[in-house]
Amino acid sequence: MLMRVVPGKPFRAHLTPAGNVPVYTANGMQCFIITLVAFVLGAQYGLFQPSRVYDKFGEILSSLNIFSLVFCFLLMLKGYYAPSSSDCGTNNNWVLDYFWGVELYPRVLGWDIKTFTNCRFGMMYWAVGILCYAAKQIEDMNYLSDSMFVCVSLQLIYIAKFFWWESGYWCSMDIQHDRAGYYLCWGCLVYLPCMYTSQAYYLTKHPVELGAPLAITIFLAGLLCIWANYDADRQRQQFRQVNGDCLIWGSSK
Repeated sequence: MLMRVVPGKPFRAHLTPAGNVPVYTANGMQCFIITLVAFVLGAQYGLFQPSRVYDKFGEILSSLNIFSLVFCFLLMLKGYYAPSSSDCGTNNNWVLDYFWGVELYPRVLGWDIKTFTNCRFGMMYWAVGILCYAAKQIEDMNYLSDSMFVCVSLQLIYIAKFFWWESGYWCSMDIQHDRAGYYLCWGCLVYLPCMYTSQAYYLTKHPVELGAPLAITIFLAGLLCIWANYDADRQRQQFRQVNGDCLIWGSSK
C-alpha cells in the first residue's frame, strides 16, 4: 500500500524494446523509513512480538512458497490474456513461460508487480526479518551479540543504500530484461527472505563473540564493500546515461 500512497518524484526509466517508457514513483527510501519506524513503534508498544517471526519462520516460508507458485501462474495467465503493455511475448511453451515470464512490466490496478515483489516485499522483508531475529536473540539470551550487531547493521546499511539508489535499480537487468515469471518473482518472494536473512537467522541461536577489535574491523570492511558496490552501480548507470561518452581511468578511449 505504501508504494501507492507515499509521495515521491516521478522517475522515467529507459526506453524499452517495444518503445515504451516505464514511469515509477521514487518513494522507496520514504517507504523504507516508514516501515522501520512502524516496526520499532509496534514492537515497543506491544502491538506484536518480533521474535514470533523467528519461531514461525518455517510456516511463513511454506506459505510464501505456496503463494508465489500460484502467483506466478496467475502472472502467466495475465500476460496471455491481459498484458499491461506491448513489452510481452510467449515462448510457445507454457512451462518456459511460467518459469521465464510473459510480461516485462506487468501492472495490476496501477501496482507495478516487479517493484512490489523485488523491492517492497523482498527487500523490506530482508530488513524486517533480520531485526526480528535480533529481537529473538535478545529475548532468549538477554543481550545482543556483537556478531549479530555487525551482521544486522551492515545489512541494514546495504538495504538503505538499495532504496536510496532504487531509481538506478529500475534501470538494471533485473527490471529491464528479466520478465516477471518464476525465476524473478519466486526468487524475491521466497529465496530472498530465506537466503538473504540466513546469516542473522543462524546467529540467533549460535552467537559468535568477536570482540571489539575484530567486530570493528569486520564492520569497516563491510562498509568498504558496500561503498564499492554502490560506486560500481553509480559508474555503470552514468556510463549508460552518456552512451559511453565519459572518462574511464582518466581516458575517453
